Amino acid sequence: MSDPLDIIVAFVEGRMTPADFHKRLYTDGGLEAFLMAPGVHPPEYVGAGTFFHFLLECDVEDPGGVLNAEGLCRFLLDARGVSYVPSHAAYELFDALLRAQPKWLDVRTAWLAAELLPHAEGRSGKALVTWLREQLLQRFRYLKRPPRWIQAAKWPIGPNGPLVFLGEVPVRDYFHDDGAVFVFHDPSTGRIETVTQVM
Repeated sequence: MSDPLDIIVAFVEGRMTPADFHKRLYTDGGLEAFLMAPGVHPPEYVGAGTFFHFLLECDVEDPGGVLNAEGLCRFLLDARGVSYVPSHAAYELFDALLRAQPKWLDVRTAWLAAELLPHAEGRSGKALVTWLREQLLQRFRYLKRPPRWIQAAKWPIGPNGPLVFLGEVPVRDYFHDDGAVFVFHDPSTGRIETVTQVM
């Protein structure tokens, strides 16, 4: 397969793995030239870059990065009037990774893909979401209750896995707004780490 459009269609349809597609970006001069050629302009979120440069920056180890790459490739195919039957596997995986997380967690999908998915044993759909949630609850432990974040969740993850949440200390009349200090412990090193958030 050497035609750039065939390569892009194969990726979008799920017949080419994200890793293989990413490798082709580096090794296929024809694909590179096609993705850098003038004509169809990338959407505004790509910025001043080209299709090629945006796709190079997509992390194909991260389900979110795969979804971004597929989305841009679909945009290009649609703009050129090329028909394809999209695979929804990347979206379904990304959605499962997000749905499995309790409200008090916001773990990067790249970490979930690297640490949990290799052990998922072919699970998909609802079974994958249930299994992922169980794994998250086992790994993201807390002493009494989960953090009540003031801003976005920022649970620290050390080299040996997620730290244990010990508790939070409200901080009033110190910062410009009320805040809290969230205290975490790394059982493997004995180290204490804090996360400070202000309203």
